[in-house]
Amino acid sequence: MKRSLRIFPFLAVLCGLLGLMIGCTGGGSGNGVTPALLLDKKEAALTVGAETVLTATLEEADGAFVWTSSDEAVVTVTPDESGSSAAVKAVGTGTATVTVTVGELTAVCEVTVTASPLSIFLPAGGLVLKKNMTASVKAMSTVELEGEPVWESSDEAVGTVEYQGLTAIVKAVARGTCTITVRVDGYAASFLLTVGTSGH
Repeated sequence: MKRSLRIFPFLAVLCGLLGLMIGCTGGGSGNGVTPALLLDKKEAALTVGAETVLTATLEEADGAFVWTSSDEAVVTVTPDESGSSAAVKAVGTGTATVTVTVGELTAVCEVTVTASPLSIFLPAGGLVLKKNMTASVKAMSTVELEGEPVWESSDEAVGTVEYQGLTAIVKAVARGTCTITVRVDGYAASFLLTVGTSGH
């Protein structure tokens, strides 16, 4: 009997430890999951004119996504319709923090922007044409390019662009302004086209 009595204190201690472990694992929120806001990228490196997309994931919480840039002279942020993703565009050299917030939850991505090796030489930094006029422009790169350049106009109702390689013909269509951009190998360069009234 003495031997069996000694077992009871041991069993009591064991049961107490098991109860403590169960209590610890059962803490936190009701389902054991803590609300969280996550970004698919914590860091990003871009050159001026380039873009990337950040996607946020919200866990165990609800609310609207709010995106901000700490320096819009370096990067701008444009959310999509769902709000969970945003296009980040590099507009100037430097560093900036892109922040997404839902209620009290926050996630950040540190963005570093360096100068693009791709450029379009225009003496005035932009191009001014009268309606129906055309102009030839050429992009240059300080590094060897492997891909095929793609040129585009932000508003073809104002100006269009036809191209072959790094050379393009820009045509003024109607009065207004638009941005002409060339992209290749992840690099980009652009300029502002201003169209005035026809001289005829």
